[in-house]
Amino acid sequence: MTVNEFIARAMRLLGIVRAGEAPTADEYTNGLETLNLFVAGLRLRGVDMGWQSYTADQGGETMPYPDEDLGHLSAIFAFHLSSEYGKGNSVPVSVAAASSLGFNALWSKYSTASEMSFDRAITLPLNSGGADRTLFS
Repeated sequence: MTVNEFIARAMRLLGIVRAGEAPTADEYTNGLETLNLFVAGLRLRGVDMGWQSYTADQGGETMPYPDEDLGHLSAIFAFHLSSEYGKGNSVPVSVAAASSLGFNALWSKYSTASEMSFDRAITLPLNSGGADRTLFS
């Protein structure tokens, strides 16, 4: 799948373009700008896919991820793109659900143990014999 095909897929998921239609040149440009910012920004959420930004003349290049990742990424990207096209309140339920599941799948694949940390304040001591409910009372 090329970069432009990926952008068009996300727009189809939202109903911005219909099957068989291509986004306009402006929609591709806006979509590519949003895609570059979005995937690079996933690093802040613990998903480092090694994204290298694309320019408008690189829209015909192949996306650098396997198809199983692109399915997840397209749903997450469509959900992110929805607010830019005034679809924030009308995202199809299937896209919202796929976005959530997709983020979890990509996080489990592209995160590393060195990026994880655990809040020791909410863990139980090994010798507690049960849960300390003082935090919850």
